[in-house]
Amino acid sequence: MKNIYLFLLLCFTVQLGTAQISYRVIGLADHIDGSIEGGFFIKQIEDQRAFKANLGIVNRGNEKVFKRPLIQEIGFLQITQDKINNWIHIQGQAEPIVMQIRELYLWEHLRRSSEKGYLHLEAAFVGQDQKPEAVISVDLSGEKLDVTNGHSIRLEEAFFQCVQKFEEQRKNAARAASLSQNNASKKVTNPGKSQVLGVYNFLDLWKGNFSYTRSHLRSSGNRILGRYILKSGKKEAEKNFYAVVKGEDWFIKANNYTGQGDYYNKVLEKGRYLFLIDDINLKPEEGMNLGEEVISNRVGIIIDMNTGIPQIVTDELMSEIMAPYPELKQRYLFKNLLKFPFQLGRVQNVIAEINRLEEQG
Repeated sequence: MKNIYLFLLLCFTVQLGTAQISYRVIGLADHIDGSIEGGFFIKQIEDQRAFKANLGIVNRGNEKVFKRPLIQEIGFLQITQDKINNWIHIQGQAEPIVMQIRELYLWEHLRRSSEKGYLHLEAAFVGQDQKPEAVISVDLSGEKLDVTNGHSIRLEEAFFQCVQKFEEQRKNAARAASLSQNNASKKVTNPGKSQVLGVYNFLDLWKGNFSYTRSHLRSSGNRILGRYILKSGKKEAEKNFYAVVKGEDWFIKANNYTGQGDYYNKVLEKGRYLFLIDDINLKPEEGMNLGEEVISNRVGIIIDMNTGIPQIVTDELMSEIMAPYPELKQRYLFKNLLKFPFQLGRVQNVIAEINRLEEQG
């Protein structure tokens, strides 16, 4: 089994290498000193996440310009199960419990000056009656948002708090909802066309979990690029949104795909792939196959809605995306996209066509 994991990880590494992407492997740290007094043990951990492409997107490099996905270490579920059971000090007869991970996502506020992050864990605990005994949601806040020492410590803290709250619920016979630490805004229903909605990370965008804001979008003055600033009254509004939505239009915070800018850029195409155009100035780091020592030009940005990974449009990337569609490869040829950005209009046409085909299945 271990060899299979290694083979799959190798295949994934090769795949990432062809598309400008590196990744970071994450597991639990070993810093929890506390214990949990409980009459149960974790018999099994099941991964029931709907979104499994990665555990989140984090910054890479000193300038926090490039983004990379977090990938769980090999044997993550078994390692986590063993660690949880070591935390539990069993009292009396122990009941076997199955822990079902419903959601697990880590995030950094992708700004050069930020050392803050986000972690959301939702898990169900199923007892011997095979019915969910509790659903616990944990969102780390306060000092737990600090990512200076890495993400493994926060990941372990989230699992510890989750199991701890499950035990509290067992003792108090309280409903899971009353113990949830989920601070999300009220569910959006029938928002007005002028209402600006926000999401704090890619997973919320993927789920369509929008929150109301009291802000409005104002053009930054660059109408050609479609840049907007989020305002709240006379003051600048909340800066930590990953994206905002107004009517049918989506706007992605620029520092979520290049590490630059506090403005929001309009999404030109939506579907399997999000497509944007922006002017950026980047110095590629090791592992970024961009073909240029410095990028200071108009470029296309593609965000894969299956993974949340942002990528700069290059000849190689377009070839990879178009590979499943031979007819498109015959109709469209791209050469030196980074040097000649006038081709981006044709790139947009390709993305629109691929999105249509993906939607049709």
